[in-house]
Amino acid sequence: MTDDEAQATPSRVELPDVAFPEKVVECLRRGELGRAREILGSRMSQSGFDPDALEQLGQVLLQMRDDVNAGRYLFLSGRQCPAYGDAIAAFLLRCRKTDLRQFVSQWPAAVRRVRIADLSPGARGELSVRGITTEQLQGTLQDLVAGGVCPATWQKFVLLVAALVTIAFAVRGAAT
Repeated sequence: MTDDEAQATPSRVELPDVAFPEKVVECLRRGELGRAREILGSRMSQSGFDPDALEQLGQVLLQMRDDVNAGRYLFLSGRQCPAYGDAIAAFLLRCRKTDLRQFVSQWPAAVRRVRIADLSPGARGELSVRGITTEQLQGTLQDLVAGGVCPATWQKFVLLVAALVTIAFAVRGAAT
């Protein structure tokens, strides 16, 4: 099996029927997968957490043979079917060595803003397998949603700026 055939495998599996928005249906009919992806991505950023939208985008990405990104959205949608298994596995394999902050930062902003109880059982289960507690996840989500930098990084930044200012004053004082 060639690499192209291996990547094409998910598109050969029958995907479940999903109700796409009319604009997306038109794009799919014309074979404009990239435009369909843009429309769905834009809709997702404008709305809140929507498992249907996650699944729709995941399906379009599967058709584009972007298994890792398809897996990201399908995993977060919580929808389980054989057609999604390889893509979800590819996403989780890619993330297997990432820490919690890196893992969660790959989620769309709409998903990072949800209550933990609203996450799919599959997502909560994967976090549990990784040994991540609800409290750890909540803290990380709050930090990422606030757009904050983790405290350790912030402290390093402040120390670096203080050191640079000190050096600047020392050099300026030596020059006079």
